[in-house]
Amino acid sequence: MKAVVMYKPGDVRIEDIEKPKPGRGEVLLKVKKCGVCGTDFILYHGAYYANFPIIFGHEYSGEIEELGAGVKNFNIGDRVTVDPNIVCHKCYFCKIGEEHLCENLITLGIHRNGGFAEYSVVPESNVFRLPDNLSFKVGALAEPVACAIRGIEVANIKQGDTVVILGAGCMGNLIMQLASIAGAANIIVSEPITKRREIAEEYGATYTIDPTKDKVEKEVKKIKYCGADVVFECSGNSKVAELALHLARRGGHIVWFGVCPKGESIPIVPFDINENELFISGSFNNPYTQVKALKLLASGKIRTEKLINPIISLNDFNKVWRIFGGPDTMRIMIDIK
Repeated sequence: MKAVVMYKPGDVRIEDIEKPKPGRGEVLLKVKKCGVCGTDFILYHGAYYANFPIIFGHEYSGEIEELGAGVKNFNIGDRVTVDPNIVCHKCYFCKIGEEHLCENLITLGIHRNGGFAEYSVVPESNVFRLPDNLSFKVGALAEPVACAIRGIEVANIKQGDTVVILGAGCMGNLIMQLASIAGAANIIVSEPITKRREIAEEYGATYTIDPTKDKVEKEVKKIKYCGADVVFECSGNSKVAELALHLARRGGHIVWFGVCPKGESIPIVPFDINENELFISGSFNNPYTQVKALKLLASGKIRTEKLINPIISLNDFNKVWRIFGGPDTMRIMIDIK
């Protein structure tokens, strides 16, 4: 089978390798679509970790081609999407209902071969049937939507809140749409790329800011003088994560949703955090949110038609590194024939 293998940061090869076989409790998935995540990009640049060499890619959908021994809940031909996070169900965190923080977490595409390949072996517990009205393309967005739902849950948005979103790529846009569903009255999006601001406006942003032209803090406080109730950092940029600290009102909540490069740091003044009773949270993975994501996508309440762009073939995969984050891209999707 054809697969995209990362041997080390910066060394990615499209190769023909042996087709895998599913073991007990696993299914063999014929992969149809796989999205390119920001984590994949920083993995390529050495700012994240993986078990090299690895077939990476963790946002994927496909059709079950073969069942391993003991698989009872799926059939050959089932259309499914993947939750890439495999947990042990035995450690302290799993036992207290925080499985996403599992001490023995294995992630497809990072610790174990993932979705940038014609076939992928996935545990039965980590595949979810696609609703009939969802394409493989939209189905591959289920994991990103599930992660965005987790961010909304962490933020605890209340009816009428003012929410700031820093970065309007695919993930920022999903956060924006979910914030609206959660009851936010004002949604302010800061994004330097014109096309992304335009999509944000079309998909429900109340206000947009071009941070290359305007001071974000000044513009936010024109809208709500004391600052936002909730601020999401969705760019994975440490400078933007620092900016988020200055946009929340007293008692506000800051969610660092984007994945900043490992090892980078920003200055924090503990006195200010205490004096203003600011809440700062991370948002990690997608605990118990995959089913919710599929229901929301199937309902049509989340718009995706302009969030997937461009779609490129597996053979052209290495184009990704030139176009990722560019002015004409949102979520790059790999079409796996």
